[in-house]
Amino acid sequence: MKTFFVQRAQLIAIYFVLVIAVAVAMRIYSGATEPLDAFLGDFVGELIGMAITIAVIDRLFVLQQRRENLESIIWDVLHDLDYAMWVWQGGERVFDFNELKAVTRQVDESHPLNTCTADLLMALGNKSANHLLKDKLLISSSRETYLAFLELKRLARLRDQYPMMSNVTIRDAIVEALRQLDTVLKCGKSQVVHPSDYTFNCSSDMQLWRCEGKMVSSRSTKITAISNE
Repeated sequence: MKTFFVQRAQLIAIYFVLVIAVAVAMRIYSGATEPLDAFLGDFVGELIGMAITIAVIDRLFVLQQRRENLESIIWDVLHDLDYAMWVWQGGERVFDFNELKAVTRQVDESHPLNTCTADLLMALGNKSANHLLKDKLLISSSRETYLAFLELKRLARLRDQYPMMSNVTIRDAIVEALRQLDTVLKCGKSQVVHPSDYTFNCSSDMQLWRCEGKMVSSRSTKITAISNE
């Protein structure tokens, strides 16, 4: 399949051939006495300059479009990750890259992992794997993005064995993915956030509440808003 850049280059070449043909025809029709080779030399020189300028601008446009498409994929995956981590750990349901990093860093083996949360993480792993497959050329154009998606892809295998993947393994994969994506998006440089700056509730009941809006615990549980203190 021809690339967008090759298709555009072919159109430019056809356009210049037509322009030269029209210019020569008009020159002959007008009865100009200037030697044809001199005329063509000057005219072709101008056209080559225009072609180079158009090619450079077109290439910059293609690179910008590729960058925008890549960032669109990254943000789509990041928002899914943010939702999964919010279900698991709590915090504010407003996307914030620094909070996402803080939420992830504070995960340890003592935190329960509800089935609905595990499902979200596995879906995220499958989504990352699909992007690596169908958007391979685009994602491979950024080494950091490629490495990040490889880390997130590991989450798809969360239940491959019993017992399933440990919390620390999940945490380390996500932390490394966020570190790589941070170098691409450069959106987490404004401030350094520590997990203690946020208040969390990662109980299994609260995970189910955040995910499906219901509680399963037999004991009486008071649901309160989770906010920074």
